[in-house]
Amino acid sequence: PLQTQELVISLIEILSEKRVKIHAQQKSGGMAAFINAKGGAGSTLLATNTAHILASEYQFSTALIDLDVQFGSAAIYLDLNPGSNIMDALVDIERIDPVFVQALMTKHKSGLDVLASPGEIEPINGIITLEGIDRLLEVASGVYDFVILDIPRLFTPWTIEAMKHADPIMLVTHHDLANIRDTKLIMDTFPKM
Repeated sequence: PLQTQELVISLIEILSEKRVKIHAQQKSGGMAAFINAKGGAGSTLLATNTAHILASEYQFSTALIDLDVQFGSAAIYLDLNPGSNIMDALVDIERIDPVFVQALMTKHKSGLDVLASPGEIEPINGIITLEGIDRLLEVASGVYDFVILDIPRLFTPWTIEAMKHADPIMLVTHHDLANIRDTKLIMDTFPKM
């Protein structure tokens, strides 16, 4: 089994290398995504803890963006009660700029900024656009050293677009048959997307 500290150190090394390359090209931060191979595999837990450690222990400016707009729980894991959420940005993409994105964030006591999911189920058809996702993630990566994405187990144009921004993508799984089958299915599908 992978130890949490080993995972975080490996992720920091990968993101730091990517960040150096990106800063040389575009002056923006590193982005990693976490997604479950099967519901309940623990991607939100890992995304939240990774973002928390980057902010609290390593003092990086870090944003955690909960893209699971229907059942996101990152704010719950951090005991936050956000006043705004990701839908506030995605329904009004013309307003997305560094000041607006930072205003939508809920600050955790560790220094981590969280763009939470809504507190209730939101419709997603036609509301979330590729342009909105692109703009939000481009702005966030320009503001923060690291952006951690919690992506729902949902393969739509906008979730695929979000994954295109991330490197690495952490596919979280367990060692039972259903998880292994879904992991293989996702791994086989990723290159086609």
